[in-house]
Amino acid sequence: MKPNEGYKQARKLLKERFGNNFMVAEAWIKQITEGDPIRTNNPQGVRDLADDVKACVEALRAMDMLEEIDSRCRMVKLVSRLPLYIQGRWRKEAQRTVEITGKYPHIVKFTSFLETVAKELFDRCLELLNRKSVEANSSACGGLENGTSKVSLPIVTVLVRGKGQSDFVRTNALLDHGSNKTFCSVELVNQLGISGQPASLNLKTLNDGKDMLVEEVYLEVMSTVVKRKCREILCLPRVYALNDFPELRSSVATSADVYRWNHLNDVLVPHRQNVSLLIGQDVPKGLMPIEVRRGKDGEPYVIKTVLGWTINGPLGNISEDLHMASACHFVYGKSDSDISLEARVEQFWSIDTGQVLAGSVPELSVDDRRVLKVWNGSIKLKEGHYELSIPFIDECPNFPDNKSLALKRLLYLKKRLSEDTDLHKRYTKEVNKLFDKGYAECIPSTCNTEEGKLWYLPHHAVSNPNKPDKLRVVFDCAAECKNTSLNKNVSQGQDLANKLLGVLLRFRERNIALMADIEAMF
Repeated sequence: MKPNEGYKQARKLLKERFGNNFMVAEAWIKQITEGDPIRTNNPQGVRDLADDVKACVEALRAMDMLEEIDSRCRMVKLVSRLPLYIQGRWRKEAQRTVEITGKYPHIVKFTSFLETVAKELFDRCLELLNRKSVEANSSACGGLENGTSKVSLPIVTVLVRGKGQSDFVRTNALLDHGSNKTFCSVELVNQLGISGQPASLNLKTLNDGKDMLVEEVYLEVMSTVVKRKCREILCLPRVYALNDFPELRSSVATSADVYRWNHLNDVLVPHRQNVSLLIGQDVPKGLMPIEVRRGKDGEPYVIKTVLGWTINGPLGNISEDLHMASACHFVYGKSDSDISLEARVEQFWSIDTGQVLAGSVPELSVDDRRVLKVWNGSIKLKEGHYELSIPFIDECPNFPDNKSLALKRLLYLKKRLSEDTDLHKRYTKEVNKLFDKGYAECIPSTCNTEEGKLWYLPHHAVSNPNKPDKLRVVFDCAAECKNTSLNKNVSQGQDLANKLLGVLLRFRERNIALMADIEAMF
Protein backbone atom coordinates (compact mmCIF):
# COMPACT_ATOMS: atom_id res chain seq x y z
CA MET A 1 0.00 0.00 0.00
CA LYS A 2 1.29 3.42 -0.91
CA PRO A 3 2.09 5.82 1.96
CA ASN A 4 -0.62 8.31 0.92
CA GLU A 5 -3.27 5.62 0.77
CA GLY A 6 -2.14 4.13 4.06
CA TYR A 7 -2.41 7.53 5.75
CA LYS A 8 -5.95 7.99 4.42
CA GLN A 9 -6.96 4.50 5.54
CA ALA A 10 -5.48 5.09 8.98
CA ARG A 11 -7.40 8.38 9.40
CA LYS A 12 -10.59 6.68 8.22
CA LEU A 13 -10.13 3.83 10.72
CA LEU A 14 -9.43 6.24 13.59
CA LYS A 15 -12.55 8.24 12.75
CA GLU A 16 -14.69 5.09 12.66
CA ARG A 17 -13.39 3.90 16.04
CA PHE A 18 -12.97 7.13 17.95
CA GLY A 19 -14.48 9.89 15.87
CA ASN A 20 -18.16 8.95 16.14
CA ASN A 21 -19.78 11.94 17.86
CA PHE A 22 -22.42 9.81 19.54
CA MET A 23 -19.82 7.48 21.06
CA VAL A 24 -17.71 10.39 22.26
CA ALA A 25 -20.77 12.08 23.81
CA GLU A 26 -21.77 8.85 25.57
CA ALA A 27 -18.27 8.46 26.97
CA TRP A 28 -18.32 12.01 28.38
CA ILE A 29 -21.78 11.56 29.89
CA LYS A 30 -20.88 8.20 31.40
CA GLN A 31 -17.81 9.73 33.05
CA ILE A 32 -19.84 12.26 35.04
CA THR A 33 -23.05 10.30 35.71
CA GLU A 34 -21.70 6.82 36.54
CA GLY A 35 -19.44 6.96 39.53
CA ASP A 36 -19.37 6.52 43.28
CA PRO A 37 -21.35 9.02 45.40
CA ILE A 38 -19.21 11.80 46.86
CA ARG A 39 -18.95 11.73 50.64
CA THR A 40 -19.89 14.73 52.76
CA ASN A 41 -16.30 15.28 53.92
CA ASN A 42 -14.73 15.16 50.44
CA PRO A 43 -14.49 18.70 49.01
CA GLN A 44 -11.83 17.54 46.54
CA GLY A 45 -14.36 15.10 45.08
CA VAL A 46 -16.85 17.96 44.57
CA ARG A 47 -14.09 20.04 42.94
CA ASP A 48 -13.12 17.18 40.59
CA LEU A 49 -16.75 16.58 39.61
CA ALA A 50 -17.23 20.30 38.91
CA ASP A 51 -14.18 20.23 36.60
CA ASP A 52 -15.41 17.08 34.83
CA VAL A 53 -18.89 18.52 34.31
CA LYS A 54 -17.46 21.73 32.88
CA ALA A 55 -15.21 19.79 30.50
CA CYS A 56 -18.14 17.59 29.45
CA VAL A 57 -20.35 20.60 28.73
CA GLU A 58 -17.64 22.25 26.62
CA ALA A 59 -17.04 19.03 24.66
CA LEU A 60 -20.74 18.45 23.98
CA ARG A 61 -21.22 22.10 23.00
CA ALA A 62 -18.38 21.79 20.49
CA MET A 63 -20.11 18.75 18.94
CA ASP A 64 -23.52 20.48 19.07
CA MET A 65 -24.84 17.66 21.26
CA LEU A 66 -25.50 19.49 24.51
CA GLU A 67 -29.07 18.22 24.61
CA GLU A 68 -27.75 14.68 25.29
CA ILE A 69 -26.96 15.57 28.91
CA ASP A 70 -30.07 17.69 29.45
CA SER A 71 -32.45 14.75 29.85
CA ARG A 72 -34.15 14.59 33.26
CA CYS A 73 -32.93 11.07 33.95
CA ARG A 74 -29.27 11.89 33.36
CA MET A 75 -29.49 15.08 35.38
CA VAL A 76 -30.91 13.07 38.31
CA LYS A 77 -28.04 10.58 38.03
CA LEU A 78 -25.57 13.44 38.09
CA VAL A 79 -27.17 15.20 41.07
CA SER A 80 -27.45 11.94 43.03
CA ARG A 81 -23.65 11.68 43.15
CA LEU A 82 -23.43 14.83 45.28
CA PRO A 83 -23.57 14.88 49.10
CA LEU A 84 -27.12 15.18 50.45
CA TYR A 85 -26.78 18.76 51.66
CA ILE A 86 -25.60 19.90 48.18
CA GLN A 87 -28.46 17.96 46.58
CA GLY A 88 -30.84 19.91 48.84
CA ARG A 89 -29.34 23.23 47.76
CA TRP A 90 -29.67 22.30 44.09
CA ARG A 91 -33.31 21.24 44.47
CA LYS A 92 -34.13 24.63 46.00
CA GLU A 93 -32.31 26.33 43.14
CA ALA A 94 -34.12 24.18 40.57
CA GLN A 95 -37.49 24.87 42.21
CA ARG A 96 -36.94 28.63 42.02
CA THR A 97 -36.01 28.32 38.34
CA VAL A 98 -39.12 26.27 37.59
CA GLU A 99 -41.33 28.82 39.38
CA ILE A 100 -39.85 31.68 37.35
CA THR A 101 -39.38 30.10 33.90
CA GLY A 102 -41.61 27.03 34.05
CA LYS A 103 -38.67 24.87 32.92
CA TYR A 104 -36.12 22.70 34.66
CA PRO A 105 -32.66 24.37 34.84
CA HIS A 106 -30.24 23.80 31.96
CA ILE A 107 -26.98 21.87 32.46
CA VAL A 108 -25.07 25.13 32.05
CA LYS A 109 -26.81 26.56 35.14
CA PHE A 110 -25.99 23.39 37.08
CA THR A 111 -22.32 23.71 36.04
CA SER A 112 -22.20 27.27 37.37
CA PHE A 113 -23.91 26.17 40.60
CA LEU A 114 -21.44 23.32 41.12
CA GLU A 115 -18.41 25.58 40.59
CA THR A 116 -19.78 28.02 43.18
CA VAL A 117 -20.30 25.25 45.74
CA ALA A 118 -16.81 23.82 45.15
CA LYS A 119 -15.25 27.27 45.65
CA GLU A 120 -17.21 27.79 48.89
CA LEU A 121 -15.97 24.44 50.26
CA PHE A 122 -12.34 25.22 49.52
CA ASP A 123 -12.64 28.73 50.98
CA ARG A 124 -14.09 27.16 54.14
CA CYS A 125 -11.19 24.70 54.35
CA LEU A 126 -8.62 27.45 54.00
CA GLU A 127 -10.37 29.41 56.75
CA LEU A 128 -10.27 26.43 59.12
CA LEU A 129 -6.65 25.66 58.33
CA ASN A 130 -5.64 29.24 59.10
CA ARG A 131 -7.28 29.24 62.53
CA LYS A 132 -4.97 29.00 65.55
CA SER A 133 -7.62 27.82 68.00
CA VAL A 134 -8.38 24.18 68.88
CA GLU A 135 -8.82 22.17 65.71
CA ALA A 136 -12.01 20.09 65.40
CA ASN A 137 -13.45 17.44 63.14
CA SER A 138 -15.06 19.30 60.24
CA SER A 139 -17.28 17.58 57.69
CA ALA A 140 -16.58 20.44 55.30
CA CYS A 141 -12.94 19.58 54.72
CA GLY A 142 -12.40 16.01 55.80
CA GLY A 143 -11.36 16.30 59.42
CA LEU A 144 -8.54 17.98 61.28
CA GLU A 145 -7.37 15.77 64.11
CA ASN A 146 -4.40 17.41 65.86
CA GLY A 147 -6.29 18.56 68.96
CA THR A 148 -4.79 19.88 72.19
CA SER A 149 -7.45 19.01 74.76
CA LYS A 150 -9.34 15.87 75.73
CA VAL A 151 -13.07 16.10 76.43
CA SER A 152 -14.92 13.33 78.25
CA LEU A 153 -18.36 12.34 77.04
CA PRO A 154 -21.03 10.93 79.44
CA ILE A 155 -19.95 7.29 79.07
CA VAL A 156 -20.65 4.58 81.63
CA THR A 157 -19.87 0.86 81.80
CA VAL A 158 -23.02 -1.29 81.82
CA LEU A 159 -24.15 -4.89 81.64
CA VAL A 160 -26.41 -5.63 78.68
CA ARG A 161 -28.42 -8.64 77.54
CA GLY A 162 -31.17 -9.50 75.09
CA LYS A 163 -34.77 -9.89 76.19
CA GLY A 164 -35.27 -13.24 77.91
CA GLN A 165 -31.54 -13.93 78.24
CA SER A 166 -29.84 -14.70 81.55
CA ASP A 167 -26.22 -13.86 80.73
CA PHE A 168 -24.97 -10.30 80.46
CA VAL A 169 -22.22 -8.75 78.32
CA ARG A 170 -20.09 -5.88 79.64
CA THR A 171 -19.75 -2.83 77.40
CA ASN A 172 -19.62 0.97 77.49
CA ALA A 173 -22.70 3.10 76.82
CA LEU A 174 -22.92 6.76 75.81
CA LEU A 175 -25.79 8.62 77.49
CA ASP A 176 -26.52 10.94 74.57
CA HIS A 177 -28.82 13.87 75.30
CA GLY A 178 -28.53 14.90 71.63
CA SER A 179 -30.10 11.74 70.21
CA ASN A 180 -33.81 11.01 69.99
CA LYS A 181 -33.27 7.27 69.47
CA THR A 182 -31.23 4.49 71.06
CA PHE A 183 -28.62 2.68 68.95
CA CYS A 184 -26.13 -0.14 69.29
CA SER A 185 -23.46 -1.70 67.12
CA VAL A 186 -24.07 -4.77 65.00
CA GLU A 187 -21.05 -6.32 66.75
CA LEU A 188 -22.90 -6.11 70.10
CA VAL A 189 -25.98 -7.81 68.61
CA ASN A 190 -23.79 -10.60 67.22
CA GLN A 191 -21.99 -10.96 70.55
CA LEU A 192 -25.32 -11.35 72.35
CA GLY A 193 -26.50 -13.84 69.72
CA ILE A 194 -29.90 -12.21 69.29
CA SER A 195 -31.98 -11.23 66.28
CA GLY A 196 -34.63 -8.60 65.82
CA GLN A 197 -37.04 -7.20 63.30
CA PRO A 198 -35.94 -5.39 60.13
CA ALA A 199 -36.79 -1.68 60.21
CA SER A 200 -36.39 1.34 57.95
CA LEU A 201 -34.68 4.33 59.53
CA ASN A 202 -34.03 7.89 58.41
CA LEU A 203 -30.84 8.96 60.23
CA LYS A 204 -29.74 12.60 60.36
CA THR A 205 -26.71 14.28 61.91
CA LEU A 206 -25.77 17.97 61.83
CA ASN A 207 -24.59 17.90 58.23
CA ASP A 208 -25.69 14.61 56.75
CA GLY A 209 -28.69 12.34 56.45
CA LYS A 210 -29.62 9.06 54.83
CA ASP A 211 -32.23 6.30 54.77
CA MET A 212 -31.08 2.86 55.84
CA LEU A 213 -32.36 -0.59 56.62
CA VAL A 214 -31.45 -1.64 60.16
CA GLU A 215 -32.33 -4.31 62.72
CA GLU A 216 -34.52 -3.35 65.68
CA VAL A 217 -33.78 -5.30 68.89
CA TYR A 218 -34.94 -5.31 72.52
CA LEU A 219 -32.17 -4.93 75.13
CA GLU A 220 -31.94 -4.79 78.91
CA VAL A 221 -29.13 -2.97 80.74
CA MET A 222 -28.10 -2.44 84.33
CA SER A 223 -25.33 -0.75 86.28
CA THR A 224 -22.03 -2.39 87.23
CA VAL A 225 -21.28 -0.24 90.29
CA VAL A 226 -24.34 -0.87 92.47
CA LYS A 227 -24.64 -3.99 94.59
CA ARG A 228 -26.15 -6.77 92.46
CA LYS A 229 -29.26 -7.16 94.67
CA CYS A 230 -29.97 -3.44 94.35
CA ARG A 231 -29.35 -3.15 90.64
CA GLU A 232 -32.29 -2.00 88.57
CA ILE A 233 -32.79 -3.36 85.06
CA LEU A 234 -33.44 -0.66 82.48
CA CYS A 235 -35.46 -1.82 79.46
CA LEU A 236 -34.56 -0.55 75.99
CA PRO A 237 -37.51 -1.75 73.85
CA ARG A 238 -36.42 -0.19 70.54
CA VAL A 239 -32.69 -0.27 69.83
CA TYR A 240 -31.47 0.13 66.25
CA ALA A 241 -28.33 -1.82 65.30
CA LEU A 242 -25.95 0.17 63.07
CA ASN A 243 -23.13 -1.22 60.94
CA ASP A 244 -21.16 2.04 61.12
CA PHE A 245 -21.14 2.78 64.83
CA PRO A 246 -19.03 5.79 65.91
CA GLU A 247 -15.58 5.18 67.39
CA LEU A 248 -15.67 6.84 70.84
CA ARG A 249 -12.81 5.14 72.70
CA SER A 250 -10.83 8.42 72.77
CA SER A 251 -13.69 10.14 74.63
CA VAL A 252 -13.66 7.68 77.56
CA ALA A 253 -12.15 9.12 80.76
CA THR A 254 -9.34 7.16 82.43
CA SER A 255 -7.95 7.10 85.96
CA ALA A 256 -4.97 9.16 84.81
CA ASP A 257 -7.37 11.83 83.52
CA VAL A 258 -9.33 12.35 86.76
CA TYR A 259 -6.78 11.88 89.56
CA ARG A 260 -6.02 15.63 89.69
CA TRP A 261 -9.61 16.64 90.47
CA ASN A 262 -10.63 16.31 94.12
CA HIS A 263 -14.35 16.10 93.39
CA LEU A 264 -13.72 13.09 91.11
CA ASN A 265 -11.53 11.02 93.45
CA ASP A 266 -14.20 8.44 94.38
CA VAL A 267 -15.78 8.22 90.93
CA LEU A 268 -15.18 4.94 89.08
CA VAL A 269 -14.09 5.54 85.50
CA PRO A 270 -15.49 3.39 82.65
CA HIS A 271 -13.60 0.33 81.48
CA ARG A 272 -11.04 1.00 78.78
CA GLN A 273 -13.05 -0.42 75.90
CA ASN A 274 -14.99 0.93 72.97
CA VAL A 275 -18.58 2.18 73.16
CA SER A 276 -21.13 -0.14 71.54
CA LEU A 277 -24.38 1.30 72.96
CA LEU A 278 -25.87 4.80 72.65
CA ILE A 279 -28.86 5.55 74.88
CA GLY A 280 -30.94 8.47 73.66
CA GLN A 281 -33.76 10.67 74.91
CA ASP A 282 -36.35 7.98 74.13
CA VAL A 283 -35.17 6.34 77.40
CA PRO A 284 -35.35 9.35 79.77
CA LYS A 285 -34.95 7.22 82.89
CA GLY A 286 -31.44 6.29 81.83
CA LEU A 287 -30.38 9.93 81.30
CA MET A 288 -32.15 11.57 84.24
CA PRO A 289 -29.66 13.16 86.72
CA ILE A 290 -29.88 11.93 90.33
CA GLU A 291 -26.95 13.96 91.64
CA VAL A 292 -24.52 16.47 90.13
CA ARG A 293 -21.00 17.32 91.33
CA ARG A 294 -19.14 20.28 89.96
CA GLY A 295 -15.74 21.85 90.41
CA LYS A 296 -14.44 25.26 89.39
CA ASP A 297 -15.19 26.94 86.06
CA GLY A 298 -13.63 25.00 83.23
CA GLU A 299 -13.29 21.79 85.26
CA PRO A 300 -15.16 18.57 84.48
CA TYR A 301 -18.37 17.69 86.30
CA VAL A 302 -19.99 14.34 87.06
CA ILE A 303 -23.63 13.25 86.95
CA LYS A 304 -25.08 10.28 88.80
CA THR A 305 -27.70 8.25 86.90
CA VAL A 306 -29.38 4.89 87.46
CA LEU A 307 -26.54 3.37 85.42
CA GLY A 308 -23.74 5.00 87.42
CA TRP A 309 -21.59 8.14 87.41
CA THR A 310 -20.67 9.82 84.12
CA ILE A 311 -17.73 12.23 83.71
CA ASN A 312 -18.40 15.22 81.47
CA GLY A 313 -16.31 18.06 80.11
CA PRO A 314 -12.66 18.98 79.47
CA LEU A 315 -10.01 16.92 81.24
CA GLY A 316 -7.07 19.24 80.61
CA ASN A 317 -4.22 19.29 78.12
CA ILE A 318 -2.97 16.13 76.48
CA SER A 319 0.41 15.34 75.00
CA GLU A 320 1.17 16.67 71.57
CA ASP A 321 1.66 13.21 70.10
CA LEU A 322 -1.87 12.09 71.06
CA HIS A 323 -4.50 12.79 68.41
CA MET A 324 -7.96 13.76 69.54
CA ALA A 325 -10.86 14.33 67.16
CA SER A 326 -13.58 16.72 68.33
CA ALA A 327 -17.02 15.90 67.01
CA CYS A 328 -20.69 16.56 67.59
CA HIS A 329 -22.75 13.42 68.23
CA PHE A 330 -26.19 14.91 67.62
CA VAL A 331 -28.25 12.13 66.04
CA TYR A 332 -31.84 12.38 64.87
CA GLY A 333 -33.54 9.22 63.68
CA LYS A 334 -36.99 8.47 62.36
CA SER A 335 -38.41 4.99 62.01
CA ASP A 336 -41.32 4.18 59.69
CA SER A 337 -43.85 4.62 62.50
CA ASP A 338 -42.46 8.06 63.38
CA ILE A 339 -42.51 9.57 59.89
CA SER A 340 -45.06 12.38 59.69
CA LEU A 341 -47.51 13.01 56.88
CA GLU A 342 -45.35 15.88 55.65
CA ALA A 343 -42.30 13.61 55.47
CA ARG A 344 -44.25 10.93 53.61
CA VAL A 345 -45.43 13.48 51.07
CA GLU A 346 -41.82 14.61 50.66
CA GLN A 347 -40.76 11.01 50.08
CA PHE A 348 -43.52 10.65 47.48
CA TRP A 349 -42.37 13.71 45.55
CA SER A 350 -38.73 12.66 45.83
CA ILE A 351 -39.56 9.86 43.38
CA ASP A 352 -39.63 12.53 40.68
CA THR A 353 -36.31 14.09 41.59
CA GLY A 354 -34.37 11.62 43.71
CA GLN A 355 -32.21 8.61 43.17
CA VAL A 356 -35.15 6.33 42.30
CA LEU A 357 -35.07 7.61 38.72
CA ALA A 358 -31.39 6.91 38.36
CA GLY A 359 -31.41 3.16 38.88
CA SER A 360 -33.08 0.09 40.27
CA VAL A 361 -30.57 -1.28 42.78
CA PRO A 362 -32.68 -2.91 45.55
CA GLU A 363 -31.86 -2.34 49.21
CA LEU A 364 -31.02 -5.48 51.19
CA SER A 365 -32.90 -6.22 54.39
CA VAL A 366 -31.39 -8.17 57.28
CA ASP A 367 -33.25 -11.28 56.10
CA ASP A 368 -32.03 -10.75 52.51
CA ARG A 369 -28.41 -10.64 53.68
CA ARG A 370 -28.90 -13.84 55.67
CA VAL A 371 -30.39 -15.63 52.63
CA LEU A 372 -27.51 -14.48 50.41
CA LYS A 373 -25.05 -15.76 53.01
CA VAL A 374 -26.76 -19.19 52.94
CA TRP A 375 -26.72 -19.30 49.15
CA ASN A 376 -23.12 -18.12 48.79
CA GLY A 377 -22.00 -20.77 51.27
CA SER A 378 -23.88 -23.66 49.67
CA ILE A 379 -23.78 -23.02 45.91
CA LYS A 380 -22.23 -25.80 43.83
CA LEU A 381 -22.23 -26.99 40.23
CA LYS A 382 -23.80 -30.44 39.84
CA GLU A 383 -24.26 -32.15 36.45
CA GLY A 384 -24.27 -28.84 34.59
CA HIS A 385 -26.72 -27.12 36.96
CA TYR A 386 -26.18 -24.88 39.96
CA GLU A 387 -27.56 -26.21 43.23
CA LEU A 388 -28.27 -24.07 46.33
CA SER A 389 -29.57 -24.87 49.80
CA ILE A 390 -33.13 -23.96 50.74
CA PRO A 391 -32.97 -20.83 52.95
CA PHE A 392 -34.98 -22.10 55.91
CA ILE A 393 -35.85 -19.49 58.54
CA ASP A 394 -34.69 -21.95 61.22
CA GLU A 395 -31.53 -23.89 60.46
CA CYS A 396 -33.19 -27.11 61.66
CA PRO A 397 -36.93 -26.88 60.86
CA ASN A 398 -39.28 -29.35 62.50
CA PHE A 399 -42.23 -30.19 60.22
CA PRO A 400 -45.37 -32.02 61.36
CA ASP A 401 -46.51 -35.15 59.52
CA ASN A 402 -48.72 -33.86 56.68
CA LYS A 403 -48.99 -37.14 54.74
CA SER A 404 -52.73 -37.44 55.43
CA LEU A 405 -53.33 -33.94 54.05
CA ALA A 406 -51.32 -34.69 50.90
CA LEU A 407 -53.16 -38.01 50.36
CA LYS A 408 -56.52 -36.25 50.74
CA ARG A 409 -55.52 -33.72 48.08
CA LEU A 410 -54.21 -36.51 45.85
CA LEU A 411 -57.52 -38.42 46.06
CA TYR A 412 -59.37 -35.25 45.08
CA LEU A 413 -57.03 -34.82 42.10
CA LYS A 414 -57.53 -38.46 41.12
CA LYS A 415 -61.30 -38.04 41.13
CA ARG A 416 -61.05 -34.90 38.99
CA LEU A 417 -58.75 -36.55 36.44
CA SER A 418 -60.93 -39.68 36.23
CA GLU A 419 -63.88 -37.52 35.26
CA ASP A 420 -61.96 -35.71 32.47
CA THR A 421 -60.01 -38.04 30.13
CA ASP A 422 -58.43 -35.21 28.14
CA LEU A 423 -57.24 -33.46 31.31
CA HIS A 424 -55.86 -36.78 32.56
CA LYS A 425 -53.75 -37.26 29.41
CA ARG A 426 -52.43 -33.70 29.45
CA TYR A 427 -51.64 -33.80 33.18
CA THR A 428 -49.82 -37.13 32.83
CA LYS A 429 -47.77 -35.67 29.98
CA GLU A 430 -46.73 -32.65 32.07
CA VAL A 431 -45.77 -34.80 35.08
CA ASN A 432 -43.65 -37.06 32.85
CA LYS A 433 -41.85 -33.95 31.56
CA LEU A 434 -40.74 -33.22 35.11
CA PHE A 435 -39.06 -36.61 35.31
CA ASP A 436 -37.65 -36.46 31.76
CA LYS A 437 -35.99 -33.08 32.39
CA GLY A 438 -34.65 -34.09 35.76
CA TYR A 439 -36.80 -31.65 37.75
CA ALA A 440 -38.25 -34.55 39.78
CA GLU A 441 -37.11 -38.05 40.73
CA CYS A 442 -38.64 -41.13 42.31
CA ILE A 443 -38.01 -41.69 46.01
CA PRO A 444 -36.79 -45.21 46.88
CA SER A 445 -39.19 -47.24 49.01
CA THR A 446 -36.37 -47.89 51.49
CA CYS A 447 -35.67 -44.18 52.05
CA ASN A 448 -35.65 -43.43 55.78
CA THR A 449 -36.19 -39.81 56.73
CA GLU A 450 -35.60 -38.29 60.15
CA GLU A 451 -38.77 -37.24 61.96
CA GLY A 452 -39.61 -33.58 61.36
CA LYS A 453 -37.53 -33.42 58.15
CA LEU A 454 -40.20 -34.65 55.69
CA TRP A 455 -42.87 -32.56 53.99
CA TYR A 456 -45.30 -33.69 51.28
CA LEU A 457 -46.17 -31.17 48.57
CA PRO A 458 -49.72 -31.41 47.14
CA HIS A 459 -50.01 -30.57 43.45
CA HIS A 460 -52.83 -29.72 41.08
CA ALA A 461 -53.54 -28.57 37.53
CA VAL A 462 -53.82 -24.89 36.55
CA SER A 463 -54.79 -23.60 33.12
CA ASN A 464 -54.89 -20.08 31.71
CA PRO A 465 -58.14 -19.08 29.94
CA ASN A 466 -56.04 -17.04 27.51
CA LYS A 467 -53.89 -20.10 26.75
CA PRO A 468 -56.33 -23.06 26.81
CA ASP A 469 -53.80 -25.44 25.25
CA LYS A 470 -51.24 -24.92 28.01
CA LEU A 471 -51.47 -26.79 31.30
CA ARG A 472 -49.22 -26.29 34.34
CA VAL A 473 -48.54 -28.57 37.28
CA VAL A 474 -48.51 -26.34 40.36
CA PHE A 475 -47.00 -27.46 43.67
CA ASP A 476 -48.89 -25.93 46.58
CA CYS A 477 -46.19 -24.70 48.99
CA ALA A 478 -48.81 -22.72 50.94
CA ALA A 479 -50.78 -25.82 51.96
CA GLU A 480 -50.95 -25.80 55.77
CA CYS A 481 -50.87 -28.58 58.31
CA LYS A 482 -51.09 -27.77 62.03
CA ASN A 483 -50.84 -24.04 61.25
CA THR A 484 -47.57 -24.29 59.31
CA SER A 485 -46.52 -24.67 55.68
CA LEU A 486 -43.37 -24.81 53.59
CA ASN A 487 -43.75 -21.12 52.71
CA LYS A 488 -43.88 -20.18 56.39
CA ASN A 489 -40.57 -21.96 57.03
CA VAL A 490 -38.58 -20.60 54.07
CA SER A 491 -37.27 -17.04 53.69
CA GLN A 492 -38.51 -15.21 50.64
CA GLY A 493 -35.10 -13.76 49.75
CA GLN A 494 -34.20 -10.64 47.83
CA ASP A 495 -36.63 -9.06 45.37
CA LEU A 496 -34.69 -9.16 42.11
CA ALA A 497 -37.38 -7.53 39.97
CA ASN A 498 -36.34 -4.22 38.43
CA LYS A 499 -38.46 -1.20 39.23
CA LEU A 500 -40.76 -0.41 36.33
CA LEU A 501 -39.98 3.31 36.52
CA GLY A 502 -36.26 2.66 36.13
CA VAL A 503 -36.87 0.22 33.26
CA LEU A 504 -38.95 2.75 31.34
CA LEU A 505 -36.40 5.50 31.82
CA ARG A 506 -33.44 3.36 30.80
CA PHE A 507 -35.43 2.17 27.79
CA ARG A 508 -35.03 5.69 26.33
CA GLU A 509 -31.27 5.90 26.88
CA ARG A 510 -30.10 3.50 24.15
CA ASN A 511 -31.06 2.57 20.60
CA ILE A 512 -31.77 -1.13 21.21
CA ALA A 513 -33.65 -2.76 24.09
CA LEU A 514 -33.39 -6.48 24.93
CA MET A 515 -36.14 -8.54 26.56
CA ALA A 516 -36.05 -12.12 27.83
CA ASP A 517 -38.40 -14.51 29.59
CA ILE A 518 -37.98 -17.59 31.79
CA GLU A 519 -39.06 -20.73 29.94
CA ALA A 520 -40.28 -22.71 32.93
CA MET A 521 -40.37 -22.40 36.68
CA PHE A 522 -41.93 -24.49 39.46
